[in-house]
Amino acid sequence: MYGQLTVWDIVSGEKKPCDYRFQRYIGQKVRFWRDDIVGTITGIEPYYTQVRTKYGILAGTPTTIAPLEDK
Repeated sequence: MYGQLTVWDIVSGEKKPCDYRFQRYIGQKVRFWRDDIVGTITGIEPYYTQVRTKYGILAGTPTTIAPLEDK
């Protein structure tokens, strides 16, 4: 329901389960660590991140994607 509070909304200073460990931005290269798929961020939502890959647009979450490190 839109506007409904959760327990995470009243806890101050605590990280939420939907918080990412890195700063996301459009055009950033990321990797789906489990499948070793690399893509580019095309959309950012509070929980999901839209990533363009060779397989199409995939939805990343805080536990499935990580920034791609330049080597």
